[in-house]
Amino acid sequence: MTNQLSRWGAPLTYVSTVVLVAAMLISVLGRSPDTRSNFQETAVGYDRTDVALVGEVDTFDGLRDELGTDPVSMYVGAGCANCHGLSGEGGVVGPDIWGKNAEDMLEAIRDGDHGMPAFDEQRLTDVQVEALVAYLNELREEEESMTGTTSGS
Repeated sequence: MTNQLSRWGAPLTYVSTVVLVAAMLISVLGRSPDTRSNFQETAVGYDRTDVALVGEVDTFDGLRDELGTDPVSMYVGAGCANCHGLSGEGGVVGPDIWGKNAEDMLEAIRDGDHGMPAFDEQRLTDVQVEALVAYLNELREEEESMTGTTSGS
């Protein structure tokens, strides 16, 4: 008798485990509201939670060719934030541009040095560059006043 038990014990355990796991999967998938909603108009006995909005809804007007006069819109719209970080603190690709003067920034923007694209006068005017520099320097001053540090640039 012990010979038969050891001979059939392992295969029976394996088969019963597979059958048990298959039965559990079928019962979970069959009872899941998400699975049922794939096959029915609405899942019977299951109400989805409404999406809750916290704060105001911001509308996205889409990307425009005109960058306007708002320095934040210009900085993000021209793609500066992609490389230089949201505040000009430097990013993975672009260096820190805090503390740069308008002449240096204008030269870098017009020439497009070190992999940076060049922006001509039609895309970004001198007045817009000056507004960007003032905005970035204001951000730097706010950061320094909050942290109590000064940048070395």
